[in-house]
Formats: sequence, C-alpha cells, structure tokens
Amino acid sequence: MLPILLSLACSTLPECGPDQYVTATNECADSPSGLAIEGADLLPACDYAEPGDRLQFAAGCADGACDGMLYDDVVAVLGAAEECTDSTSYTFCYWADGGIHSFFDDADDDQVPDAGATTHGIFLEEPWDGTSEDGLGLGVSLGCFLEVYGVPDTVEYEEIDGVRQLSQLRWTGLGLFVEDDLEADGLDGFTDELDLFGR
Repeated sequence: MLPILLSLACSTLPECGPDQYVTATNECADSPSGLAIEGADLLPACDYAEPGDRLQFAAGCADGACDGMLYDDVVAVLGAAEECTDSTSYTFCYWADGGIHSFFDDADDDQVPDAGATTHGIFLEEPWDGTSEDGLGLGVSLGCFLEVYGVPDTVEYEEIDGVRQLSQLRWTGLGLFVEDDLEADGLDGFTDELDLFGR
C-alpha cells in the first residue's frame, strides 16, 4: 500500500484501514482496487473507450510510430511530417493534425532531423483518437489507467482551491506518462496527453 503523506500544516493524518487511503481532504476512504493514492477519489468514474489496436503502451507505439524509431521509418508509416519546429539541437515534428509528435536530433538546427535520428518519445494529444486493446486513450478518466496498471511509480499534483488534484501519472517501467493538462481545460480528471517511451 502506497503511503500517503499530506503536507497540511497543523494537521494529523487519520489512521486508515488496510484497504483505505487518505483523501485530499484528509479523510479515510475505501480504496478502489486497493489503490492507495491521494486524489484518486476525486477522479471521474472510469468509462473505457472502444478497444482498438492503434495504441500499444508496452512497445511505445501509436499508429505504428514507435519510440526509438528512425525518422525515415516514421515517415514511411505516418507520411511526411506536417511541420518540424526548431529547438536547440533538436527539432519537433508533427503528424495527424498535431496529434502525434516527437523530437529528433538536429545538430545544425535546420528543422530537418539528422541522418539516423530516432524518435525521443511519442507524444499524443487531441485530435488523435486511437485506443489500446484495454480501451485506454485520450479523453478517458485517469482512473481507468489506475484500474488497468495499478499504483504509478510517481505522480504529480496541482493545487486547486486548497485541494491537491492529480495531474500526471507515471509508470516508468512501462514508459508511460498520463497527463491531465491544467492549461487545456482545467483539471477535470480526464486524459489530455499521453507520452510513450516503451519498455
């Protein structure tokens, strides 16, 4: 059971049962699937998307583009990049109306990936709408990922009106980051971005 420590000044944590966790409001709550993680009680109920085969988390792939794949191989799968933007020593390239992107080595900063450059992660945002065989994807509750993969290795929070809410779940062994982006539509508990790094 993952220990939960709330950094609330002058407060005392309640002693919860073995199948409970301390909520963001400093109370004991029953832990769905035994997940002892702060903020899980604030997430929307899980409603899985239609299962599909366009998203493979373990391989770090979306629509056949995978982490560690050569740029030329990504183009062979997804077609020519819609845009590549400059960043010092790297270039970010976009496909699927910006819904799939990755960055590549670009030593001369010419916005063209270097020969032999490979993807450094696969990053997914709307309007991309692929799903995994488990029915996971963009737009589903972060709680669905907790149900399928269990307690993450690390989590991040944003504080809203004095309450800490989950904003990112990270399974480092799986190479998966799941994010609810505060700037996209506020923290609503639904997935706005998926970062794939493969195993």
